[in-house]
Amino acid sequence: PHQLSASQEKKLCIAFGDSIASGYGIDNVNQTYPAIIAKKFGLYCENNAVSGDKSADMLNVISNTPSVKDAALITISIGGNDLIASKDIVLAKAVSDKMGAMGLPSQSVQKFIKEINISGVFNGANINFETIDADMENIFSSLQKNIEDGVKLLRSVNEDAVIIVQTLYNPYLGNPEYQIFGFDV
Repeated sequence: PHQLSASQEKKLCIAFGDSIASGYGIDNVNQTYPAIIAKKFGLYCENNAVSGDKSADMLNVISNTPSVKDAALITISIGGNDLIASKDIVLAKAVSDKMGAMGLPSQSVQKFIKEINISGVFNGANINFETIDADMENIFSSLQKNIEDGVKLLRSVNEDAVIIVQTLYNPYLGNPEYQIFGFDV
């Protein structure tokens, strides 16, 4: 397949994505993962990632990045904010599944979840359990489509760049803000 080296004509690594790629919480931009990857291959790093962006936002950033045509390597790290934007659905589904796995009757679990209101974090009253599985599927299919569209957009401008799409991390895991009654999602 593709090989990257500093001897290639194109000397640019471009990063797209959210806070993971932009280096949120990192003081030195040279310590972001796109900068480390670029340095490893002797490339200059152009980081276009934006903390807080969702996959649909990234499409707009890609469309407004003319330097894509000059990239040897492109990285994409996006999706956590797509999940956080739908946190009522994601949290309700996770808590419902976990409580159900404990043998609790689903009607009782759903009634319980609908009564939970943790200001700024979760409002169970917003949940429609009739559509929750379809709602979850829509979140992921929309994210998948946006990533696929992003790669197609990149390919339409640059046929040769190596494109790396990072695995989606779970933005809820280990975050005490999103624990509901001890359930870590």
